[in-house]
Amino acid sequence: MMEISPKEIENTITEVLTEMIEMYELPPTPITPDLLLIETLGFSSIDIMHMLASVDMRFQKHLPYDKMVLKNGEYITDLSIQNVVDFIYENFENASTEPIKMS
Repeated sequence: MMEISPKEIENTITEVLTEMIEMYELPPTPITPDLLLIETLGFSSIDIMHMLASVDMRFQKHLPYDKMVLKNGEYITDLSIQNVVDFIYENFENASTEPIKMS
């Protein structure tokens, strides 16, 4: 069983975001736990899914991110880095290593 710390998760997200910021030619932005993906970086939901897929690939896990973006049947309006770190940390143990089947 692989143990992971919130710091390791945060570092991985930071690496992925740093690459995406360069790739999208966004202004350099300090990546802090309270950074908002939509408000600060101007990410679309597709950009966020791309970021999460890249994080999944690095951890070789498939996390149920739909549970993170849907709260009480409503799509959330923004996500901070800390929200993503907490979600991955809380769900890491139970995450599948198999690709999720789309119905």
